[in-house]
Amino acid sequence: MEVLTDNNPFNAVDSRLIAEKYEFKHIKSSPHYAQSNGRAEAVVKTVKNLFEKATEDREDPHLALLAWRNTPAEQLGKSPAQIMFSRRTWTAADDRSIAQQFT
Repeated sequence: MEVLTDNNPFNAVDSRLIAEKYEFKHIKSSPHYAQSNGRAEAVVKTVKNLFEKATEDREDPHLALLAWRNTPAEQLGKSPAQIMFSRRTWTAADDRSIAQQFT
């Protein structure tokens, strides 16, 4: 697994130790090369839009983020949660479907 950050805003030693412990590759982009920073900026834009839309709809922004994390990406065929945890995470929709089974 790889984690991409925009020039590592965290302590470099801590990040290196965490990457070693959890066995992922930490890739740092250059702050002076906007193209390499594009993926990180795209995710920030997506999350901001999710939060704004959820707020407009009077929904919990954190549930919107959870739903996004469970949505498979076209390029990968898996969701971010599936990639990170090797499974889907629970959502409010899962709770409703389980509750319907017992009513």
